Amino acid sequence: MKPSWGAVIFLIWSGAMACRFIPDNPDGAQLYAEKCASCHGAQGEGLRQLIPPINDLRRLQVIGDSLPCLLRYGISASPARGQPPMPAFPELEADDVAALWGHLFSLAGQPEARFTLADIRRSGCMD
Repeated sequence: MKPSWGAVIFLIWSGAMACRFIPDNPDGAQLYAEKCASCHGAQGEGLRQLIPPINDLRRLQVIGDSLPCLLRYGISASPARGQPPMPAFPELEADDVAALWGHLFSLAGQPEARFTLADIRRSGCMD
């Protein structure tokens, strides 16, 4: 049986449309390894008084909705504490931040924590 050209065109079109709507699924662990681990450590343990740990659930809860802004704009140095500045990562998209945020909670023992794009956009720092 020979397929009709209309059916073939429809299948090609629907496949192309499906590809358009598949969201990126960034890997929070990979982003952490690329952007954060060199300063904060492989497990988020930090470096004594110089760089704060980010594998502490209480610290993450205090940071709360400001994490997207901290990632987008960085943090100034704290000479009084002897802490260097944290670089800005303006190239990170909202889905990257959501994946990274989830990974930070995983390092803090909360692997079930998930963050949506709405959570990230609520900060006012991401599109």
